[in-house]
Amino acid sequence: MADAPHHSDQEDEADVGTPGYKPPAAKTLDEIIKADSEDAALQKYKEALLGGNTSALPFPNDSRRVIVTKCSLLTEGRPDQEMDLTGDLKALKKGKAFLLKEGTSYRIKIYFYVQREIVTGLRFLQKTYKKGRATL
Repeated sequence: MADAPHHSDQEDEADVGTPGYKPPAAKTLDEIIKADSEDAALQKYKEALLGGNTSALPFPNDSRRVIVTKCSLLTEGRPDQEMDLTGDLKALKKGKAFLLKEGTSYRIKIYFYVQREIVTGLRFLQKTYKKGRATL
């Protein structure tokens, strides 16, 4: 009898992209800001996208580029449920979870900060459990 195929979180997080696509070389935020400095319209556009003060960091002591701070579950007819993600995430796994009835329509809102560099390719991985077992 053959063993069932093994499925891991790392497989979920594998880089799934468009075949043949090669992303451009990464540039630092300073390189992007200084590029095309003679084009006033482009500089104004960059300032609108990046904000006026690119040196101010929301979390200066945190080395991560993306910091997720809060997750909200939005369901119609009920107050929003929020989960603070700034503390110890291991403690969250033990007790705090969103409970939903099967067939409930909901939306998820994620609050996060990006600091130090421009980030591309953010992904959201959601795991759903029914009676303690992961669903597909």
